[in-house]
Amino acid sequence: MYSVLVFTLVSSLLLAVGILFAVVYRAGAYRRVILVSMLAKLSTILLNSRLNLISKADLSDYLPHFLQFHDALVTGSLVDFIGIHVSAYTLFYPGWLFALPVSTGDAILMIRLANTVVSVFLLYPLNELSKDVFGTDLDRWQALLLLTWPSYVPFTITIGRTQLSVFLVLLSLVLINRFMRERSISSIGLAISAVSLSTILRIHYIVFPASYALLAIVINTRSRLDNREFIYFNMISSTILGTVSLATYSYLVKLYTGQTPSSIDFIINSARVTATGGSAYLTSLYPSGYIDLVWYLPLQGFYFLFSPMPWQALHPSASAILVVTAVETWMFLGLIIISFGRNMGYIRTNKRLLTLLAMVFLVSVGLGAGVKNAGGAHRWRMPLQLLLILISTTLLTRSDG
Repeated sequence: MYSVLVFTLVSSLLLAVGILFAVVYRAGAYRRVILVSMLAKLSTILLNSRLNLISKADLSDYLPHFLQFHDALVTGSLVDFIGIHVSAYTLFYPGWLFALPVSTGDAILMIRLANTVVSVFLLYPLNELSKDVFGTDLDRWQALLLLTWPSYVPFTITIGRTQLSVFLVLLSLVLINRFMRERSISSIGLAISAVSLSTILRIHYIVFPASYALLAIVINTRSRLDNREFIYFNMISSTILGTVSLATYSYLVKLYTGQTPSSIDFIINSARVTATGGSAYLTSLYPSGYIDLVWYLPLQGFYFLFSPMPWQALHPSASAILVVTAVETWMFLGLIIISFGRNMGYIRTNKRLLTLLAMVFLVSVGLGAGVKNAGGAHRWRMPLQLLLILISTTLLTRSDG
């Protein structure tokens, strides 16, 4: 009876947080969008519990860490549990929810509810980026599309860290923009915090804020060559940011893999690890030297953003999920081609949009170099996909496009 009471109270509190965000954010302008999004995801959780529509791989990946966290609380050795990736994610909130006096099934359900609430918070950074880049709030239909994008919904109801990682990455871009505008201690402190948190959840996600900040600094500096103080400030900022980001990434990667991330062997080994299963691609294509990276990186970047390819989906052994993902991905590509084709002149004159698109290119090339599996690419590219949906739908609806 006590466990049922705890489950009911915590679940109600989590749902109340989501409803409160719907009511408070932008004075309730997106209230219906957020509530519909939550309802859709809660319905998916219910259907999945009955029909097992979504893979249970997240349970085998994360449940052992939650159990270890629970044991660490009981034995008082929580300090030994602290780490990066899943350990860090567990410390955010899943571990604490799992440690409550409820059944394992109820604990897992509460974590799914918590992740559902986190997923609707995504509206904040996406809308802020829309205002920064285009000077306008998201339309309600855009917000609904982004919050219920088919390939994102399954990740929002799992017990994994994708939704929290995506939120923090996009938030870090918003805070970098704020720092570029305000140049205040508080803005840089918040930006560093968001970047740090997203990095400890997924090491490779540091490429998002690092590349975006460097590009923003370079593009802004070119437009203000007459301001010496501005140029000096940006040169120092970019040097510090680039050095710290690369050093942190290199250290963590070498610590956990024993390899230098810039080496050809590291790229090849990372890619080969993922080149398995029915959704693997380009499995026999690898660079033999640094000169091969000229064609290898762009090709991998394209597959990273738009796999699975149509011919993979048409293969007799292709799963239903692979087919659905392929159809969705190529509809997404069509949206990009049409919207960009209609607005090339506008794109060339919008510096903030150019910065965002340059980051998309660099990140897709950087992360895509070590991925040869549509499943892995699907998860890692989620921030890029949401950004491109935001950009494409806004460009498509421009009145002067």
